[in-house]
Amino acid sequence: MHLPYFFCLFAAVPDRPEDLEVKAVTKNSVTLTWNPPKYNGGSDITMYVLESRLIGKEKFHRVTKEKMLDRKYTVEGLKEGDTYEYRVSACNIVGQGKPSFCTKPITCRDEIGMYVFHISSENCDYVY
Repeated sequence: MHLPYFFCLFAAVPDRPEDLEVKAVTKNSVTLTWNPPKYNGGSDITMYVLESRLIGKEKFHRVTKEKMLDRKYTVEGLKEGDTYEYRVSACNIVGQGKPSFCTKPITCRDEIGMYVFHISSENCDYVY
């Protein structure tokens, strides 16, 4: 009698994504990037879940409803002067892993150009 062989594939949720970084901030948007987790749980990453929290609030809220596979995202429609923090999680066939470490608080505002004055007896230049 021949018994069938059963193969078990053990998978787990992925580790947390790494190096969540703020790339740009304006008065109504924030652009973020991150690296994939070191360990995908033994299964391909199927999507990332980006979440934000308004400083002073307790809960994080998902930023997008669509399936996100890119590791760069611009959050738009933010309110000037509000301060947020962000985190991202990776998902695979098993489920959603732990979130990344949070960004530092980010206040939505346009960056002001820095002026450097070179003063001499003849002229004054500015660089921005």
